Amino acid sequence: MRNGQEIALISDAGTPLISDPGFLLVKACREQALPVTAIPGASSVLVALSLSGLEPTPFQFIGFLPRKTGELTACLEELLDYPGTTICFESPERLTDCLKTLCELDPMSKISIARELTQRSWTQ
Repeated sequence: MRNGQEIALISDAGTPLISDPGFLLVKACREQALPVTAIPGASSVLVALSLSGLEPTPFQFIGFLPRKTGELTACLEELLDYPGTTICFESPERLTDCLKTLCELDPMSKISIARELTQRSWTQ
């Protein structure tokens, strides 16, 4: 890949990386700052999980985070106790404040930020 070649991970069992070892390939690419892309499916949640390089099982999806500061802080504190990967939605307008709060609570958290995953082809 460093020499410009491309590789593909294809699964005949649905979305790759959900309960299969393909996660290790994506994780290694992310650690080496190599580009990873996905062909969007119907679920932005699963595409985000597949591209994140974070442990895919267990995971939870919680939808949009609370808007109010106190509620957001309490929600993030609870989510940080979850033993797996958490996927949530946040608006671009609130993302910076959310990340500041998360950094105050746990500056060592591993995160992945993605957007428009099922609206167009996306490469990070």
